[in-house]
Amino acid sequence: MYFNYKRTFSIVLMALADSNYRFMMIDVGAAGLDGDSYVFCNSTLRTQFMNDKLPLLSPQCLPGSSTITPFVLIGDEAFPPKATLLKPHSRQSLSDEDTMQWVFNYCLSWACMSVEYTFGIMTQRFKCLSCKMNCSCDTAEAVVKAVYVLHNYLLKEDNLVAEVHQDLYQLGKKKNYTGNFKPFAPMRGYHPSQRITVIRNIFAQYFMATIGEVPWQYRSTHVNPAS
Repeated sequence: MYFNYKRTFSIVLMALADSNYRFMMIDVGAAGLDGDSYVFCNSTLRTQFMNDKLPLLSPQCLPGSSTITPFVLIGDEAFPPKATLLKPHSRQSLSDEDTMQWVFNYCLSWACMSVEYTFGIMTQRFKCLSCKMNCSCDTAEAVVKAVYVLHNYLLKEDNLVAEVHQDLYQLGKKKNYTGNFKPFAPMRGYHPSQRITVIRNIFAQYFMATIGEVPWQYRSTHVNPAS
């Protein structure tokens, strides 16, 4: 069961990373053949997530707004719906006129680059993750856990976070669009499924506002900001 579709033996590392390229929590050791959904459903991450025990900060105002908004995770369809998890809109359900939804999806994918960079930084520093480990599964799991701790420690010792932030910004720097910022509705009294929609819309509206947009989002999504 550790023999994966790439015809090698592997274990799975499922991790929760923050915007500063640090790992907040990991679950390692699942068989490489297992899919993301199965691994998540049988992980400690799922238990913590469903019971609201993840190390998330208390709700705060988004920069430039006055609405208290919860900190959220970003995931894909492998994860269950929850108010503290943002998932993209299905592309099949979007038309060319759905500007806000396209921008929302783009901003989520852009945020996911932080996670990709986190794994990239770790694998570049610890070459043992990029080659075969001639050891048992238990030893490989211990190695990955040690790398996780060392990765977070080393980030405190250099200026890498600021450099990567700047690289990401320069990667997509385009001309600014000026839009209108609208206040968000309060979230009290909503059914759980409604609350998911409300929180998603809060972020979607924020990404469309001048204070929350990134300069290149409309060009990258090929949509008209006036629509």
